[in-house]
Amino acid sequence: MSSVEDLIPIGAIAEAASQVAQFLAVLLSTIVFFNHEGNDSDSRITDQPSDLILDQHDFIIVGAGSAGAVLANRLTEVDDWSVLLIEAGGDETKKSDVPLLAAYLQLTQLDWQYKAKPQNTASLTMKDQRCNWPRGKVLGGFCVLNHNMMYVRGNKMDYDSWLQQGNPGWGYDDVLDYFKKSEDNRNPYLGNTPYHSMGGYLTVSEAPYKTLLADVPQK
Repeated sequence: MSSVEDLIPIGAIAEAASQVAQFLAVLLSTIVFFNHEGNDSDSRITDQPSDLILDQHDFIIVGAGSAGAVLANRLTEVDDWSVLLIEAGGDETKKSDVPLLAAYLQLTQLDWQYKAKPQNTASLTMKDQRCNWPRGKVLGGFCVLNHNMMYVRGNKMDYDSWLQQGNPGWGYDDVLDYFKKSEDNRNPYLGNTPYHSMGGYLTVSEAPYKTLLADVPQK
């Protein structure tokens, strides 16, 4: 069995190799991006024949971001309902599939290019002390421009507070079933617990790579 002293050099080498690989990935992605147009041709909005659009709909949803797209999908589970989903932007681009390039998609036609209000204690190096406020103008919404890749539901107390303020159906116990319905948790120790589920549309998992140093005991 290897000792801690034996693992540290191996872990250090693996960590260095990982950093080099990440740097090369960023470098290659940057070169590819700047050698092509900022937005792919497949993101262009195309006109649809008017005879394909109904004159009336049961539901009209404005904005095809995470919430709007999920809502439209849920409503169309009822066969007799007609749903119109409206989005100002076009399709995602191929570059939006690369998380490292998310920052490059901001301030493009996929972004509403909003600015935050002037700040007194922040954004001191920004023009007029206003930072960018990226919002997705694209099918998929802000998730297309967001590279955090974190699955966050919100605080239980917030949902229960909304219920107490007179919003039935918004308590944590009410919304938990819908969170579980949408989730496809790939972590075996979480997938079939009271708070998580498997088989939904949204895949949730831990990062596949973890440095060997993460398991080295601390002295």
